[in-house]
Amino acid sequence: MSLDPKYRVLFCDLWGCVHNGVAPFPGAVDTLLGWKAEGRTIVFLTNAPRPAHAVVEQLESLDIPADCYDGVVSSGDAALAYLAEREAAEQMVFVGPERDRKVLLEEGLTFGDSGDIVCCGFADDRPNDMAGVAPLLEAGAARGAEMACLNPDLFVIRGGKKELCAGAIAEEYAALGGKVTYFGKPYAPIYDRAMAVASQAAGRTVSKEEVAAIGDNAKTDLRGAIDYGLAFAFISTGVEAVEEGAEAGLARARHLFAGEADADKALLIAAVEDLAALS
Repeated sequence: MSLDPKYRVLFCDLWGCVHNGVAPFPGAVDTLLGWKAEGRTIVFLTNAPRPAHAVVEQLESLDIPADCYDGVVSSGDAALAYLAEREAAEQMVFVGPERDRKVLLEEGLTFGDSGDIVCCGFADDRPNDMAGVAPLLEAGAARGAEMACLNPDLFVIRGGKKELCAGAIAEEYAALGGKVTYFGKPYAPIYDRAMAVASQAAGRTVSKEEVAAIGDNAKTDLRGAIDYGLAFAFISTGVEAVEEGAEAGLARARHLFAGEADADKALLIAAVEDLAALS
């Protein structure tokens, strides 16, 4: 199927829609290039905990060319301004892989051994190791530390394997009584930023009525589109299909959290197996 021509602006998720963390999905880049040839504006909207320029570097490494999109908006972008304004930013504790720590240091943040927590995920050599981060979380909750979660996603699929994200750590921290501030989808500030980036790229003010969001995660991508008032195209073979298959993922997308009112509000314009099926 083809997306309605009235959707001149597309907010497209990356992981699970365009690539799997290792390589682009078949036909994804050609689909993006086709939309660009039609004059559409494409903004990648991602819960990556790194700023946009670091996401662009990753896209380059995956052979996803710059001419297939107009901009990138990440949860890392949304978090940086907040973190930079904190007086005690230099005392915050970092949790996550070294590449994210390096990028945040390059952005001017500093980290220590106590205070609040910046969570980007798991250490490089300890993926999915919830037991390994448990002592840090318990100590943080005991001292009343706030956690800034730079990626609300619970997990992604990297090259066919399930990999927990920062959202899973944040969920565990909240269960311990810790306060968590989330950045990225489904929260409105990242969509506000995407609208501004799209308007700048298009050279005019973009309206919500001409925007379609594309994603594979009901809790972040679909939830955010509903709350922000955007049309949504669901990729059914992404993260929602991992546990029970594509049909179950689609059912969750249609009904969200079994809330019929939410399902009625959702403008689900397409449900397809992959991005290429939208071309």
